[in-house]
Amino acid sequence: MTQEAKRVKLSGRSLNGASNNENSATKSIGYWDQDKTKIVRSTNTLIIHYNFADQEKPMNRSEADKRDVGNIMSTFKSLGHVCQTSDPKEKVLDLIGSENELRAKFQLEKGQTPELFIVFIMTHGNKNGKLTTHHDEEFNVYEVCEKLKTNPVLKNALKLLFVSACRGNILDEVTQEEHDTPIILIEDAVYSKKLDTEKPDNVNATRVTTDPNCENFVIMFSCVEGTYSLRSEGTYLVNSICDCFKELDKDVDLEEFLTRIMGYQHDPKQRAKGYTSTPEVKIMKRSRTLTIVKQCAEKKYNDFSYNWMSDAKSHLLTRKAHVFAASNEIYQSVSDELNKHFQFEPKRWKTLEELKDSVSHESGDFDGCVLICVVAELVENENREVCAKINGEKIELKSILGISIGPTTANWVGKPKICVFLNTNTVFQSCSIDIHQNYNETKLSISGTIHAGLLSIILPQANAVETFMETLNDFNSQKKIERATFQQFFFSLLQASETNGKIPPMIVTTLQKTLRMRFPPPIITECFTKTTDGNKKPCTISDLESFISINIKKLKLEFAGASSRGAEVEVDEKKSSILRQNATPFPTKAKKVSKTEEEISEEAVDTVHVVSADVGSGKSELAKYLTFFAQSTREATCVDLMTIMYQFGSRFNWEKQQNSLSAFVQECGEHIKQELHNGSNGVLIIDAIDSLLEDLRKNVLETVRELAENKVPMWIFTRPKCKDELLSHLYGICSVSVIEIDPLSKEKQTEFLQQWGFKRVQIDQFLDKIKQQEAEDLISKVGYLAKLSTFPDLAKNLETVNIYNLSAHIVDTAIRSYLNKQKPDLESSKRIEVFDKIKNELAHEACNYFLSTQIRKQNSIQQGKKALHDLFFRYPAVEVNGTLAAYLFVREMERDLDEKLETLKDDAKKASLERMVNFQREILTVF
Repeated sequence: MTQEAKRVKLSGRSLNGASNNENSATKSIGYWDQDKTKIVRSTNTLIIHYNFADQEKPMNRSEADKRDVGNIMSTFKSLGHVCQTSDPKEKVLDLIGSENELRAKFQLEKGQTPELFIVFIMTHGNKNGKLTTHHDEEFNVYEVCEKLKTNPVLKNALKLLFVSACRGNILDEVTQEEHDTPIILIEDAVYSKKLDTEKPDNVNATRVTTDPNCENFVIMFSCVEGTYSLRSEGTYLVNSICDCFKELDKDVDLEEFLTRIMGYQHDPKQRAKGYTSTPEVKIMKRSRTLTIVKQCAEKKYNDFSYNWMSDAKSHLLTRKAHVFAASNEIYQSVSDELNKHFQFEPKRWKTLEELKDSVSHESGDFDGCVLICVVAELVENENREVCAKINGEKIELKSILGISIGPTTANWVGKPKICVFLNTNTVFQSCSIDIHQNYNETKLSISGTIHAGLLSIILPQANAVETFMETLNDFNSQKKIERATFQQFFFSLLQASETNGKIPPMIVTTLQKTLRMRFPPPIITECFTKTTDGNKKPCTISDLESFISINIKKLKLEFAGASSRGAEVEVDEKKSSILRQNATPFPTKAKKVSKTEEEISEEAVDTVHVVSADVGSGKSELAKYLTFFAQSTREATCVDLMTIMYQFGSRFNWEKQQNSLSAFVQECGEHIKQELHNGSNGVLIIDAIDSLLEDLRKNVLETVRELAENKVPMWIFTRPKCKDELLSHLYGICSVSVIEIDPLSKEKQTEFLQQWGFKRVQIDQFLDKIKQQEAEDLISKVGYLAKLSTFPDLAKNLETVNIYNLSAHIVDTAIRSYLNKQKPDLESSKRIEVFDKIKNELAHEACNYFLSTQIRKQNSIQQGKKALHDLFFRYPAVEVNGTLAAYLFVREMERDLDEKLETLKDDAKKASLERMVNFQREILTVF
C-alpha cells in the first residue's frame, strides 16, 4: 500500500462517495490544486435561517425554509458536520466569530480546523446587504464576513457564503421571450422592463465594493443588488445549489460549479412565469484551487456552455471589444492580443462617453459577445466602492458596468459581457449617458434577464496590464486557450494579482454559461444533404450537432456500464479497450422499419460520417465548429492532416502508433510540438485526408479502417476526389453516412454579409448584380463569400464592381491565406516567388479546363520531395472551374486569346470566357 493510500484510509474519506471506515458515512467533496491525492479532509456547513412563521404571507417563509434546510441536510450531511441556527443576531455573530463556540458547535478537537467552511443564509433582506431575523433585528452581510475572516479556526479555510435573501424590490423579468403562463403581479414591485436610467432603482445592480477584502472568500447572492430573491418549493438558490451538486457528471473546478448553479437558476422551469432571480458571485483570491468531484454517473441534459446562437438558432459570431486607454501603446498591445487570440473587433475610446455610446448604440444584432477593457487608476470611495479615477473624479465601476446591462441596451441581453479593469495612473476624461430600451424578440435575440451575463475582473496592482498580457500569453503558449474558459482564465489572473492599498483583486459575475476562450470559427453553412445506404435527405447544422451528441451520449452509457462492472475508466488506454469490448456491432444495412430513439442512437454511434465538399464550401471551418461543439460536452480531437501530415508524414512512426487512436493523436502532437487532447473515449475528427500524397494517404486510410473496426466514432472531412477511395476502405466495416454541403441560399448569403457590416440595401444590389453577370458561383460558397466581403470598398462602389477584379481578389486572397497558414515564417522574397508559382499552376489548370490539353509541364514539379506549390496544386484553395477558371485563363492567355476562343467547341465555356474578356476590357477602358 502506498503512503497516500494509507493516508486516505486513515482519514476515512474517499472521492467516490464511499467511506473507508465502517462507522463513518463521510466522503470528501473534492480535492485541492487539481491533485486527486490532496483530498478535502474537513468540510463543515452552517445554516443560518429564519422562517418568520408568525408572519402572514408572503413574509411567512416557513414552508420554503423547511424545504431548504432539509435539502441542504440531505445534500451535504455526508461531507461533514452540518449545523443550523435561528438564534438572534448577536448569538449568531458570536458563534461565527468565536473560536471556542465554533469548535463546540462542530465538535472540532484542539488543533483540528476545517479546510472548507460553507455558510448558508436564508432570510428576508433589502438593499445594501441588509438582512433581517424573525427576532425583529437587522444585520448585514458585511458583518458576517468580518466575523468569518477574523475567526482563527477559519484562517486557512476556503469560505463559501451563500446568501438567499432579497436585495431590493425590482422584479427581474425574462425579456425577449413569450410566456404561456401570465406574469403574476407582485405588489410594490418595480418591473425590470420598465426601468430607465432616469430612475435610480437599478443603479446599484452592478455595484462593486471592496468587501470582504480578504483572501479565500467566495460569496454567492441569490440575486443582484436591488432585486427580488424568489422562492417556490424552496428558494431558487438553494434548490439550484443542491440539484447542481447532486447531478455533477464530472469533476469540475469551483468556477464551473458556481457557473452551473447560476445556469440552474436560469433554467426554463425557474422562469416559466416570466421572471426569475439573477444570481451574483464575488470571488476573491484563493490560496489553492478547489475541484468538486462528480456525484452521478449519467449526465442529465443541461447545456452549460454558451453556444453562440440565438434562441431561433441563428449564429451570433461577431464580437466587439471596446478599450478605454489614453496611452496608444497600451491600447495597441491589448487590442492586438484580443484580436489575435479571440477575433474581437477592437475599438479605442478616449472618453467614457464615446465608449458608453458605442456599447449601447452600436451593438450589432449579429454580435455574440462584447468585451469592455478599462485601463485607469483604481481607487476606493467612502462607500467602499471600487472606482476609476478619471480627470480627478472618482467614477464608480458600476456606472461603467451598467452600460452593458438593461436598461442601457437590449441587444446584449442573454449574451456574455466581459469586463476587464486594469490599474494605471493615466489621466482620462469623464462622461454621462441616458437611455431607455424596448425589449423585442427577434430571430437574433436571446431571452434572459437584463442583469445576467456579466463577467468582470478587477486587477488593482500597479503592473495590472503586464499581468494581464503575461497570463494571456502563458495560456496561449501552453495551448490552454484551446480548452479553457474565460472563467478559468480570470481565476488564473486573480491568482497572479495582488492587493493594492484597500482594493483587493476580485471577480464579479452573473454569467450563467461557461464561455470558452477559443471562440467557434465563423461558419454560415447550415444546409446539408445526408446520404446513408443510398437514401438522401436534407439536414441542418443542428442535425449534425445531434449526431455528435448521440455519439457522446452512447459513449457515456458504455463507460458507465463498464464502470459498474468494476472496470477502471480513469486511464485513457483502458477506456479505449472498454470501448472496443463493449460496443455493439455496426449495422451494415438500412432498417426499413421506423426506428426508436435507442435504435437511432445505436446507428449514429456506429456510423462513420464522411463530409465531402468542394474547396471554398467551409469544410474545414465546419470541422472546427463541430470540434468546438463536441468539446463543450465531451472529449474530441481534431486532426488537420494538411498541416500535420504533409509537414511531418515522412517521419511519422506508423509502427509505433499501432493503429490505436491514443497513439495516433500522441504521434501527431509530438511532431507539431503541441499536446493534442487525447480523445480515446471521445470523437475523432479528421480533416483534409485528401491533401496527402498517395503513400501517406494509404497509411492514414489503413489507420481509419482499424479505428472503425474498433468502434471509434469518426467524422472525416475530404474533398470529393478522395471520397470513393475512403468509402472503399470502410466498405463492409461499418455504416457510412456521406454529408455534402449545399450551396448557400440567398437568405444565408444575406445573413453572412450582414454579419460583416453590410446594409440590406447594399447586399441586395450586390447579389442582384452578381446574378445578372452570371457569376453566381462566386457567392454560392461560404469561403468565396468571405473573401468577397473583404474586397476594398465593396459597399461604397457597387456600380463599379467588376467580376474580373472580384475573381482576382478571391484567387489572391486564397493563396495568401494558404501561405499564412502553412508557411507563416516564409521570408518576403520567397513568399512572392511561391505566390507567383502557385498562381501560374492554377492558370495552367484553367487552360486544361478549357482546352482539355496538358499544358502544365511535368518538370514544374520537383522529383523526390514535392514542392510547396505542388501541394497547393493537388489541394488548391480555389476550385478551377466556372468564373474563376475563366479569370485565370484570360489572364494567362491574354495575347493568344482570340485564337483560343475560335478553337473552343464548348458553347457554355466559350460564353463564360467571352464575358470575362468583356469584364477585363471594362477595366482597361476605365484606366
